[in-house]
Amino acid sequence: MLRNGVAAFEARYRDANASTLLHLRFERALHSGESAILVVAEDISEHTRREQERVEVRETLLQRERLRVLGQLAASIAHDLGNTLRGASFQLTTIRQGSLPREAGRRR
Repeated sequence: MLRNGVAAFEARYRDANASTLLHLRFERALHSGESAILVVAEDISEHTRREQERVEVRETLLQRERLRVLGQLAASIAHDLGNTLRGASFQLTTIRQGSLPREAGRRR
């Protein structure tokens, strides 16, 4: 930082043996005419864990909503198809019984 003239630098550090995640900020400062490096470390392990849980819950809720909408769509299609088939079945039954009204028979 001192050689390159960078004023600030941020990094994350994860301890390999633990679940600790640190956010590190290095800042160059002048103190009594001399350059110094200020290091600020913040433990963001809990924040990161909560954020990951929030993402997982959101994905679960989105998946549940997709399945609900798909179920409604399937029920609607099944209902419409059932209505169409019932109408066709009624007409076929009427034709088989030979009891078509005279006016309907003449139109065909």
